[in-house]
This record gives sequence, C-alpha cells and structure tokens, in this order.
Amino acid sequence: MFSRIAIVNRGEAAMRFIHAVRDLRAAGDRTLSTIALHTDVERHAMFVREADEAYALGPASARPYLDLKVLEQALVETEADAVWVGWGFVAEDPAFVELCDRLGVTFIGPSAEAMRRLGDKIGSKLLAEEVGVPVAPWSGGAVESLEDALATADSIGYPMMLKATAGVHALMDRHREILAPKFRRVVDLFEEHLRPVGAATWTTPPPASTFSTPALRRSCTRRIAIKDDRFRTSDCGAPTRRR
Repeated sequence: MFSRIAIVNRGEAAMRFIHAVRDLRAAGDRTLSTIALHTDVERHAMFVREADEAYALGPASARPYLDLKVLEQALVETEADAVWVGWGFVAEDPAFVELCDRLGVTFIGPSAEAMRRLGDKIGSKLLAEEVGVPVAPWSGGAVESLEDALATADSIGYPMMLKATAGVHALMDRHREILAPKFRRVVDLFEEHLRPVGAATWTTPPPASTFSTPALRRSCTRRIAIKDDRFRTSDCGAPTRRR
C-alpha cells in the first residue's frame, strides 16, 4: 500500500482529497500524507497550506499540470509513492498513467487501457453496445465528412447533435440546412481547444472526427465514477437539472 500521495490538481478538487485523507487518518490510517503540487501563483493557496507538504512545479504560464516531464520530476523529487489527479489536467491521459507505472508510483484511478477504451466517445458507445447496454440511436461510428453527416442525420431524424469524439464539443441541429456549418464548427472547436494540449494523441478514430446522436428534449444526466476496490474510493455526481 502507499503512504505519500502527490496531488496533481488544485483548488476545490485538491481540498476535497486533502479532507478525504484527513478522514482516513481520523479513522485510524495514520500512514497517509498529502503532497500539493502547485504553480508559482498558487504558493499561498489554501490547498497548498492545508496539504502536509508542498512542491513548486514552476510558473503557471508553462502549464506544468499538463507537462509530463515536469510531473515526473515532481514525483521523483517528492518521493511520492502514489498520485491522485481528480478531474481535468492529466486525469484522462493514459500516457501519464504509463509514466506512473514506469516510476512504480500507484495511480489512483483506472488503467491506461481503460482510459483509452472509454476516453473516446465512439469507442465507449461501441463497448456499451457490445455488452448490451441500451444506447440512443446514433451514427454507429465516425462521421468523417459532411456527406456522411447529412445521410446519418436524415436516417436518425431531427433535432440531432453532432459531437466530437473527444472533449465536450457538441452542437444541436434542428434542420438539415444548418448542419453543414455546424459540422465544420465541431471539428474546428476540437482543433482549437484540445489538440494544442495533446488530447489528440491517444484517441481513436481520429479525434477531429464526429458522430451524431438524437437531441433529447427532456433528459437527466448523472456523473458516475466506478468504484475501484483497490483504493476503497468511489464518487457519484448528482443529476443535472432537467431541460
């Protein structure tokens, strides 16, 4: 088991984990300690003050929370034997998980293989269908061209949504006439926001591709984290408001 846990996150996320570790210590597990990794502008932040130890990653302008070389150096120098990433930053980057495996640091989260299979929306839907989970009608795979998008939309019906295979970009289309500019917009949004930080390096099919699905007028979504028995942790989000 591990004892020195580096936190690759900040703000509320980091504070939640620090409080969780305190609860475990209060329950009798006094071997756990937290190490807050932080940028120069966060050196006086609450999560840095409340952690057991702190380590400076460097200037915030260098985006160190996304720099695997900087994070590797931090894990080595702090002698961390586990790492918690929460959400955002490298939380869904299998390359970081593989880095931790190479260093012998326990990554508190899913394996790199699980990330690759579930991190891509198309792969996730195909996997869901494979194991018999009901899914809404969709394109059945990547929609790589406007012609494919139009044909799929005609088959599914309107209103429908175009979604990038990675990231959160999605646009709803109510009529056939407005699908063309929105198809290009979804691809552009991915290229603008996700490709610069390396999110495109591990998704398949090509992350700039899109897929389509019906737009549900009245729906309720839940955020669910799967429990991992190795770490006795679980997290389940509350339902969003209905539309």
